[in-house]
Amino acid sequence: MVRYQRRMLASVVGLTCLLAAVSAFAQKSPPVLTIEEALVLARKNNPAFPLLEQKVTQANARIDKAWAFIKPNLTWQGTFTHTSAGGALDPAQSAIATIDTIQNLVGDSGLIPASKFDEQRALIRSNSQPIEIVRRNSFGMNLVLRQPLFNGLSIPLIKNEYDNLEMQKLTNTVQERKLLRGVVETYYQLVTAERQLKIQESSLIVRKEHLRVAEARLAGGIGAKLDVIQARAAISAVELEITRTRAGIDQARAVLANLIGGPAEFSTKDPNPVPPVNSELPTLVQSAIANRDELKSLDFAKSMANRLDDVAWMKFVPSLDFTGLLRGTDTPGFQGDNFVYQLVFTLTIPLYDGGTRYADLKDAESRIVEANEAVRNQRIEIEREVTTAWLNWIAMRNQIRVVEEQVKIATETVEAARAQYEAGVITSLEVVDATDRQLQAEMGLNIMKIGAELALFKLSDAIGTWRP
Repeated sequence: MVRYQRRMLASVVGLTCLLAAVSAFAQKSPPVLTIEEALVLARKNNPAFPLLEQKVTQANARIDKAWAFIKPNLTWQGTFTHTSAGGALDPAQSAIATIDTIQNLVGDSGLIPASKFDEQRALIRSNSQPIEIVRRNSFGMNLVLRQPLFNGLSIPLIKNEYDNLEMQKLTNTVQERKLLRGVVETYYQLVTAERQLKIQESSLIVRKEHLRVAEARLAGGIGAKLDVIQARAAISAVELEITRTRAGIDQARAVLANLIGGPAEFSTKDPNPVPPVNSELPTLVQSAIANRDELKSLDFAKSMANRLDDVAWMKFVPSLDFTGLLRGTDTPGFQGDNFVYQLVFTLTIPLYDGGTRYADLKDAESRIVEANEAVRNQRIEIEREVTTAWLNWIAMRNQIRVVEEQVKIATETVEAARAQYEAGVITSLEVVDATDRQLQAEMGLNIMKIGAELALFKLSDAIGTWRP
């Protein structure tokens, strides 16, 4: 009897190894995708990253627009004018009318000969030309230069746009980290699920051997039918778990492929260990407050809000502008010159604008309060995130110690079971069960360690030391 059971146990162990080898090499493994390669693909292929770059481009454009407030503005205009009727002025007509009046006053006294008047009229007509005032069709041009000399609004507005650019860069960094953090977490979930699948597949192999042994014992008249039924039920339960795990793996792989824009078929590799965190919780919170880009971004938003108060006050300050105008036309007119220019200095003093400036002051004050509250709330949120991540990591470390003790107990149980089996006290089924529990405990420990690595990664991300 003992000899039969030994042969049965040897066949169980041999078949388990054989099935494991077949499972590993029966199919061609897809290419390995490391977590570092997944991050590179996400930066390269995820459509969210080009959108974030455009936000920076737009912020730079707003800086150029802000500078335009104090830069010169030069415009040129060309005109064509059609008038229903032209007009001209003949200066000779006025002079001749004066001569006629004098001649009428002198009359026929003979003091001035009539021929003299005629000579003067002829001289005026020969030396005078009509002045064209309006042409029916005329062309002209205007060249206008406008230069703000002093505008108090421009300085704080320009500074705000530079701060907005830095804030947008930090916001992009936060969004990039969020996207890449999703890649890392999905990768860890996939690794964990694949390890879980290996445990279940190994357990299924053991369960099937358990069934075979139970059926053999029943056929040999030394077993019970209940053992066969229970073995079949255990196989069904494990197969159901395997089906669910494989569905979860497919889903996680699809999510990861969508995040990285890469192939859907790939195999994973255990990520490199995350650098340990040795500081206590208060130190970690202070480190997070100093490192997190969310707070740095809100600090810029706070500066911008404070500067809005300056903008509101500057609306009470006068502004000074210079305008230079060069006008050209093909109708010289009385001036006798086709080109004229003007230099204009304009001082604008705001007196009353319907209360807009006072409303801007109230709005600026409200935005300052809002920015300060946003900073305070973000500090509270960061402290909560760090505390939660730290507690999760500590809990995972403590659980690992417990599972390591379970593995130790399971190993000792297997050794004891084998010794009892050699002594003929128990059957091979008990040895198979003990070996199954040891295998599940060891693989569960591996999964627990992956979970601890993920918890440590989340802690590193929460304190701002993880830089993808």
